[in-house]
Amino acid sequence: MTSETEVKSPIPDWLNEQFFEDIFVEKHGLERGQFVVKVRAIIPTGGAGENYTSMLYRANVDAECGDGTTKTY
Repeated sequence: MTSETEVKSPIPDWLNEQFFEDIFVEKHGLERGQFVVKVRAIIPTGGAGENYTSMLYRANVDAECGDGTTKTY
């Protein structure tokens, strides 16, 4: 008999707006203070027993720029 176990993992405290702001500045060339980070969703990926030493997360994040544009990552 097989039973499915749902794994509930809290989102780490460090996975926040500041973390994504740093990525936008370092990797996407946006300037600090010229955009606002909006975290739309962060969800764990994988099932029980996968990724034995770490948890993987999928994030949907927007950078709302001062010129009115929004960049979604």
